Amino acid sequence: MPTKTTSEILTPPAGFDVNNDGVYAYINPKKGSPVWERISDWICVRAITRDIYGQNHGRLCEFVTIDSQRREIIIEAKRFATGGTAIIAELLSLGFTIEQTPGAAKQLISLLSQWIPEKRITTTEKLGWLKQDAFVLPSTKVIGSPLVKFTGDKDLNAKSSCGTLEGWRENVASLAVGNAPMIVAISAGFSGPLMEPLGLESGGIHFWGGSSCGKSTLLRTAASIWSSPNEIASWRSTDTAFETQAKNANGMVLCIDEMGQASAQVVGETIYMLGNNRGKARGRANGKSTPITSWHLPVLSTGEICVATKLAEGNKKVQAGQHVRLLGIRVDEYEHGAFDELHDKQSGRLLSEYLTAGTKTHYGVAGPEFLRKFFLNVPARLEFADTLIQRFHRVAEKAHSGSGIGVEGRARTRFAAIAAAGEFATRFGLTGWSTYTATSACLELFGKWLSEQQDEDSPEALHRCIRGFLMNNAEQIQSLDAGGQYVEQPLAWEKNGYLFLTREIWDQIFDRHDPQLVARILRAYGSLEPGDGRNILSKMPTGAGANRGYKVSLSGFQE
Repeated sequence: MPTKTTSEILTPPAGFDVNNDGVYAYINPKKGSPVWERISDWICVRAITRDIYGQNHGRLCEFVTIDSQRREIIIEAKRFATGGTAIIAELLSLGFTIEQTPGAAKQLISLLSQWIPEKRITTTEKLGWLKQDAFVLPSTKVIGSPLVKFTGDKDLNAKSSCGTLEGWRENVASLAVGNAPMIVAISAGFSGPLMEPLGLESGGIHFWGGSSCGKSTLLRTAASIWSSPNEIASWRSTDTAFETQAKNANGMVLCIDEMGQASAQVVGETIYMLGNNRGKARGRANGKSTPITSWHLPVLSTGEICVATKLAEGNKKVQAGQHVRLLGIRVDEYEHGAFDELHDKQSGRLLSEYLTAGTKTHYGVAGPEFLRKFFLNVPARLEFADTLIQRFHRVAEKAHSGSGIGVEGRARTRFAAIAAAGEFATRFGLTGWSTYTATSACLELFGKWLSEQQDEDSPEALHRCIRGFLMNNAEQIQSLDAGGQYVEQPLAWEKNGYLFLTREIWDQIFDRHDPQLVARILRAYGSLEPGDGRNILSKMPTGAGANRGYKVSLSGFQE
């Protein structure tokens, strides 16, 4: 029998022995004396594996390759039922060596199937949180419990990290000081780990503004927290691709660049899908459905136009859910595009170039460190996160009274979570910012978002134009409903809850706007009822002064 020279405690099944020299089986031939026969290089079963539902059991095996490298493989238990030929082929392809003697492969399969160690490990095919025990990174490294293994698809081409935390802090995060949009973008990038355990809804911020203002740089700074900024997604994609990208960014951040490249339909459907935390249900050829992809994550987006204008291009209605799932923030009105503070750089363009170089050199290091420090005491961290969120709400309420309900309340909660994540990152020593820098920036952008709801081309501002017309001309609106009083030379007509306006009056109401763009925006928002086909103008009711005009739902203008 071979001598055991390993210091590791291994307890293989009876009839087998494992030591540094390899694996031996006790062979009892028909003729002659029993002998220990070497069947392979060193391999052992470290643990029994099963998923979080207690199903799909397997063996976690560790072995030494022909190049003397240690590797791991999880072998599903059901594969032993087919004889093990495929298992042997996979081991050989991974560099494992098996003796060519008759019966060696069969003996090895017998060893692996019978070996039942005490250790149990939970497997997951999903990146991000596994309950509150562990977090799986894109590199498939697990932070938290050592009793968790990732078994999902691995992107062998992805380079998950580069550079150092110190380099990222000095060349990226520290340059956000004085630049509120960048502080919020980076804080949002850190907010992913808070979302699922705190029950926060997915969604995020759409940074929009003119070309080359620095909005794409904001995405790169956030994306570099977890991975290479080269992996930023494009709006020019499909729903299936967005599902995959969301799944791979679960618990981290999903950055999507250039909304202008996508159709209005894709944008609208994607905003809903990402905010609903799950993909589409799809069937297989055998009639069974595939597992539905799910996620919890913040989303950062860029484009040269706001979401409402984008959806108006395709005559799509902007629902309140879409409005709050991707909050639009205009970022081209600061002193230097998206920046106020240049940090000794000569222009916003040069600052963007410096940040771009920094994110290409240092990435994928800040996020894992955030998690390592978060996992030092998860319950206490989550409790403090809730404290930070409630503090944000109190301060925001003082600054913007009544902003805690409805759509505004949901938007405020989103900024509160982003602020909390930024405060954690600062306290963990990741950003180089002062305490409450993230909170102040989020309060600033929340206030900016509130004010932008009242900008000239926002649906709210356009609604005010019509409200003003209704208030100032109430006596010159002819009701065509039964019992309506006669009005001489009416300016508009009302029937069945709709206001009918001629093109001339419409142009007067929106004389400081593009009347046709206004029509598309209000149609997208659900306030304007279009005509038949692609005609934006509706047929006027009998008694009105024109054949076609604008049909406005009065319910959309109730206080």
